[in-house]
Amino acid sequence: MNISPDLKIARRTVWNAGKAAARIKNYFLALGVTGLIPVEAVFAGSAFIGIDGARKIIHGIKNKDAKQAAYGSALAANAAVIAAASAIASPFLAHIALLPIVGMILYDRKSSIKQVLKNHTLKQSQLIPDPGQPVYPFEKPIFKTNPDHGPVHVKNRSIIIQIDGASFAALQMAFKMGMVPKKVQEFFKENQYEFKPFYSGQGCVTPSAEAGFLYGTNVGVPAFRFLDPETGKVASADSFKEDLKKYLVKPQPGLLAEGSAYAMLLDGDAKNAMFVPFRMKKQIVTQGFNHAGQVFGSQDGCLGGMLDFGLNLIGQIKPTLEKKPKGLKQIWKNTFNLIRGSFEETIVRDATTSALIDDIKSGVPIAWIDFAGYDAASHHYGPFSKTSLKTLRGIFRKIEEIVETIEENQEKDYHLYFISDHGQTPSKPFSQIYGKPLRQVVQEAVGSDPITLTPTGSHGYVYFSNIKRPMNINEIEQNHPGLTQKLLQHPGIGIVAGKQGDKVILATKDGTLQLQDGKIVEGNPEWLKLYGPPEILAYEIHHEVSMYNSGHLVLYGTYTPTSDGKGFAADFEELDYHGNHGSIGGHQEISFIGHSQRDPIDTKQIMGSWDVHHQLVHNITGE
Repeated sequence: MNISPDLKIARRTVWNAGKAAARIKNYFLALGVTGLIPVEAVFAGSAFIGIDGARKIIHGIKNKDAKQAAYGSALAANAAVIAAASAIASPFLAHIALLPIVGMILYDRKSSIKQVLKNHTLKQSQLIPDPGQPVYPFEKPIFKTNPDHGPVHVKNRSIIIQIDGASFAALQMAFKMGMVPKKVQEFFKENQYEFKPFYSGQGCVTPSAEAGFLYGTNVGVPAFRFLDPETGKVASADSFKEDLKKYLVKPQPGLLAEGSAYAMLLDGDAKNAMFVPFRMKKQIVTQGFNHAGQVFGSQDGCLGGMLDFGLNLIGQIKPTLEKKPKGLKQIWKNTFNLIRGSFEETIVRDATTSALIDDIKSGVPIAWIDFAGYDAASHHYGPFSKTSLKTLRGIFRKIEEIVETIEENQEKDYHLYFISDHGQTPSKPFSQIYGKPLRQVVQEAVGSDPITLTPTGSHGYVYFSNIKRPMNINEIEQNHPGLTQKLLQHPGIGIVAGKQGDKVILATKDGTLQLQDGKIVEGNPEWLKLYGPPEILAYEIHHEVSMYNSGHLVLYGTYTPTSDGKGFAADFEELDYHGNHGSIGGHQEISFIGHSQRDPIDTKQIMGSWDVHHQLVHNITGE
């Protein structure tokens, strides 16, 4: 039995726990100044301070670093004073002796604290540029067959940074507003980076996109929530018990089998994972220690992380109140989302970045990190709001740390990619616009038959609860005559789609189209033009609706284009969202990818995230 992977996990966990203990000890002792910590505990902690001091003295002498040696001497001297004062039973002197320790801790953390304050106080231009109309990479799909491949053996060490929910337009706006640090811009220039749009494919949601990125297919993971045909229960991507890989049809070997996955919904078969929901439940003990170790022992440490979290929370109170929630239930939801969003945008972001930096220093072959803060903020405040765009600045500050680490470890020769899984389109809750939630609208149209509705943004699956197999749309119409037209009469529903053998039937307000093999074989393509290039949409919708576990009926909400390029859609989920994705229309389908000149990616060959997978495999394996 090979126990090497388990030993590595144990070693990593112990290391992170040690880092956390060192950080916590400093803050614990610092509390002694207030008298909240008993002098006996301060006395015990003085031994650790002395050890820290001795280690820094030795390290400083060895590396001829007088500053570090002096810092270590100061720590050791103060530790001796604390121990002496405690030994003669003088709590007052012991607490006074702690004051220099507090000063040294703050001095040691001044760079990270200064950076945190800068992130929250740096003034941006009040003028937010318009995103412009969606930039479609090409008008017609390129039909191709990707080759199968075996296990991914990394030849070129690679880091993939995913900026969740950032459309190509949002990225361009971030550059125009000066949110990308100078250091990062110089890195892009020196390595001749290109940032290009591509189609994320339907459904344009994180689990579907990550399935394609990591396994070369998303067939079987059609949306964020869908019905498991075997159990009849709803599968949700953020569940701690749901490994979405089991739903995939013919997945390729995972891209991350030799590396790490951070803050993702699928793990790509990674050896090491952090903040990946289903992995957290499977390895609750080691994951718990590892997560705590990175949170408290990260480069920013507990002090910087909590300061960052607090300032982020304060900064979002005003835009949260401006949404004017109605009722205690909505106020509670908004408050919960505010706290959770701030946690994702600061604590999770800092801890996963710290873990990734450790990977780079140790030469891990491949790692993928997902920064989800922008996506969370965009849902709550809109994708092109100042509050949402500001989160990109914090993400790029973390990217700056990653870039600096890569440059400091040039001998490891890392290849760095940037990617987004989808974009977002501005929205408002369906019931706020039309007076009824979508579930009630659909149930009234269906009648007494029980249904299960799984909405994602302005996109929803309708399942007839007593039928676990796929249904043809003709069969549905026989059981519920006129159902499709009843649904289309609602102003918030733009398209109703369903299976019909090997075809997909697309009912629009203007007429019906038939799709086969990703192409329009009957009907007027102009009926789809409101949402984007008809040929592209036909390919994407056929790909999604044909999946074995997509809805018996698939609903696409109406989309209203605007002159400034933002567009507008109704959100089926009934959350207080002002930005959504998962459907068609606007910027939600237009992702971006950034790569250096030596790692070419041909976006004209990408019709979905699964095509990105195969180009990454080619670059990473050198084959």
